[in-house]
Amino acid sequence: MTENRPRRGNANKALLLVADLGDRDEKKRISARESLVAMGKPAVGALVKALADKNKIVRLEASKALNKMDLPWSEKADASVISALISDLASDDGFVRPLARKSLVAIGHDTIDQLIEAIHAFTDAYNENAAPFVWRKREVRGAQL
Repeated sequence: MTENRPRRGNANKALLLVADLGDRDEKKRISARESLVAMGKPAVGALVKALADKNKIVRLEASKALNKMDLPWSEKADASVISALISDLASDDGFVRPLARKSLVAIGHDTIDQLIEAIHAFTDAYNENAAPFVWRKREVRGAQL
């Protein structure tokens, strides 16, 4: 085993800590997040996978942890991670949206095409005639501006 490869025990510990990111107890979530940040590189793979978790709290905590780390992680983000982050942009949660946006920015240009597709899919699903919204004063009839 080389020194550059993460030890298997650290990877397993990271998976257990990622599971704790969804705990109901806020103190346990914070402790898990801080432990993952302190663990550093061995935790990155598990945290990136957690960005696609079904539980939005796990995604939120994983995003917080990754954004605290000063490590490159974006190359580990696959299509499922990018899709989950894009769907989080439409979240009602005011904490989820900015962290999703920050994570997408960290991933970079690879997400642009998928983001455009997601916007089109959203507008298509919302309404057959939906289009990007443009404010035009003459179209706001009777409304007070």
